[in-house]
Order: sequence, then C-alpha cells, then structure tokens
Amino acid sequence: MDLMLKFHHSAPLVTVTNDNAPDGHSNATRVILESVAQKEGVLSSKLPLDGLECPAADATDVNPFLCKPETASDADPVKTFHIKPRSLLCAVTPPLLQPLEETCNV
Repeated sequence: MDLMLKFHHSAPLVTVTNDNAPDGHSNATRVILESVAQKEGVLSSKLPLDGLECPAADATDVNPFLCKPETASDADPVKTFHIKPRSLLCAVTPPLLQPLEETCNV
C-alpha cells in the first residue's frame, strides 16, 4: 500500500530530527508549512482527492519544505527554515475487523 500525505499552506507539522537545536529546530518542534516546491525538471502527476484533481509528487521529487516556528508572532521577526523531505518504510498493523452482530426487536 502506498501511503500519502496531503499538504496545504499553513499545515501544522512536527520536526523529527535535531538539525539545528540552538535555533529551536529540534525533535518534536511544532512548525507551520509555508511552501513546498518540486525539483526543477520533475513533472507532476494529478490524483483525484476529495473530488479535486490535485498535483502529486514523490518525496524524492520535492525541494525541502519551507517552514516557520509555530510560536512566531507579529512582534518577533519570523525566521523561516527548510525541512528536507524523505521517504521512510514502516510497518502498520491495522486493527482486526470485528464481526457484525445482528439484533432483532421482537
């Protein structure tokens, strides 16, 4: 099964690496997605999602995500930074389906 993530502007994300801890970009930092762009020369495909034709790309076909800290405010200068997309393999164990019980009202 191919898994898919749907991203949109201002989507909340959580970092999973300690790329720059002194600047607050460490594991479990909450950030806001500013933009995602495809690498040059990569053609996007279209997938039907929720009744709309949406552009789709593999993680290896996009540039690093531009993000800002969730705690940024109008008083503080917003420092954006990049998060590199990557593909991961994982094992998922779905819950067992329970049989439906029929009931009768007499």
